[in-house]
Amino acid sequence: MMSIKTDKNISVDSIFQEAAGEIDSIFSSFRDLHGIYKTSFDNLEKALGELPQTYRTKVNNTKKSFSNMAATVENKQNSISNKLYAQALVILMGNAESITKELFRNLLRQNVRSVNFKENIQISLKSVLFATNDADLADVVLQKLESESNPADKLNFQNVLQMKGIFKGYLNIEIDKGVTNSLNKYWQIRHSIIHNGSVFDQRCIDNINKTDPEFAKSYTVGDKVTVNKVMYDECFAKLTFMFQSLDDEIERLKLKYVDETDLSSGKE
Repeated sequence: MMSIKTDKNISVDSIFQEAAGEIDSIFSSFRDLHGIYKTSFDNLEKALGELPQTYRTKVNNTKKSFSNMAATVENKQNSISNKLYAQALVILMGNAESITKELFRNLLRQNVRSVNFKENIQISLKSVLFATNDADLADVVLQKLESESNPADKLNFQNVLQMKGIFKGYLNIEIDKGVTNSLNKYWQIRHSIIHNGSVFDQRCIDNINKTDPEFAKSYTVGDKVTVNKVMYDECFAKLTFMFQSLDDEIERLKLKYVDETDLSSGKE
């Protein structure tokens, strides 16, 4: 679970980086624990300087044993990490979805009179009359958009291609097509991990094929996807670029943006 309190000057990318940093800690926990014990023995050895040689020898031997375990610890850390990359990817993508969703909501509330609303949007006159300010009016519109039964009109941040269209359609924010195409497969992989035990079905392969046919060709229905460090690092890099681009677009368009909320990663 990610919970980040933000202020007026924070960027969207810095929110993402803080959330990603919390995930990264799971890849060094075993190594960090070994380092803590080793440091403790270093300090103990210094503290025992005045004691008989027998005690100091025992402490020194234990310290050497911990030092000799470094390679074993590193191998164990890598083994643990390899098993966790899939779950880390799920958390990373969940954070990205939550951040983009809350970003859109905040931008809409603070720039409601500059938003490109569809002409056929239907909102009750009573709801509009009870809106006492722009933020209230934006909340009325958001509630309508989020409750749409038509998938084409509903706000959907679980699909990066639709997310790109949402930011462009409503706010004129451009997100690099190459980045969203690269990220699409990771959104699909996340879906497979959560809903299908990491197994690809035809729908998932077809969705990946729209943006990354080479990757899609390497899998058939029923194949299980394995997330490794290379894939996780690429996903992180692409998301970083996307959030940096969002910061640049907000500045380019001179949109008002103060993050008003605590961002918490959602669930599908």
